[in-house]
Amino acid sequence: MAGFAVEVVQAIAAEMKFTVLPVVAPWAELLRQFRAGEIDVLSNVAYPRRSPTPAAA
Repeated sequence: MAGFAVEVVQAIAAEMKFTVLPVVAPWAELLRQFRAGEIDVLSNVAYPRRSPTPAAA
């Protein structure tokens, strides 16, 4: 795995003496594993901003 976010996570883990095991899977599976406590962190998760509801005419 490569990229800025990966490098940041690896640098923080090295500084804090943590072991990081990247997990690659479809989003639904990652979310299931996270909710089940099988993985500890979801990195770079973002939710799109919802559009405001149009005003009633």
